Amino acid sequence: MQTQLANYTLRSSTDPFLDISKLSYLNFNTSEPGIYFNHCNSAYELWKKVWIETYNELGVQKKVTSEDFLNRRICGLFMNEQAIGFLLHHNLNLNLASALDSNYFQSYNDRLIQYQKTKNDQAFIVSFMTINSDWRKSRTNYSISELLLSFAVLEFNFTPTQRILGYFRNNRSINDVFYRHAGHFLCRDVAHNIEVDFGEIYQEESHLSEMKDHAVISLKLWEKFYNTKKEKNHGTQNNFTSRSNEPTRRELSETRME
Repeated sequence: MQTQLANYTLRSSTDPFLDISKLSYLNFNTSEPGIYFNHCNSAYELWKKVWIETYNELGVQKKVTSEDFLNRRICGLFMNEQAIGFLLHHNLNLNLASALDSNYFQSYNDRLIQYQKTKNDQAFIVSFMTINSDWRKSRTNYSISELLLSFAVLEFNFTPTQRILGYFRNNRSINDVFYRHAGHFLCRDVAHNIEVDFGEIYQEESHLSEMKDHAVISLKLWEKFYNTKKEKNHGTQNNFTSRSNEPTRRELSETRME
């Protein structure tokens, strides 16, 4: 994959020739952001605004509080210190009795909860996809949500977890983004008054987006972040496995829960 990062551009409502090389991928803890303090505050303000609007739009009687934001990791895109789009993720050991009583699993029906109990593993939870409205798919050349799922897969592969778990809105086709990353369908249900697909991704099957141009962009930005961390001694470089360096199209599984 020799494509140069600067060849890719994104368009927004305010800058129709915005160069994607101006965007940075970042991953940090929302409770201890360190040098990303200002980035974290920007992300929180965007997160709060987007989810207050989303719950109001869907008629959900739910107060947005920082408990759903704190003690998570952000994987997302920033322009300087401004949050453009991100996912929250955290690890849960499903062997712990408390894990399935956490806020995240409140949207899972009884059958899905029982299924999780049979797995006896650790899960990489992705939640709260948040995108600046100027950067939604209708206003850009590239899908931010597609990039965010690829970033999550990259991070997932360097954790002790066995599966990604998430649920994704169908009316905005975020479920299709999930399936383009080797997602397995578990259940179709309603969460927050909207139809969603619940699904999982197994680590040995995970790969970057089947949309290869998006896969290239996400990998380059991700590698740039970890190379920079290594150079500045802020952390260590990750080396991603070869199976995800060249994402290949896989036939999506029709597997259902027994």
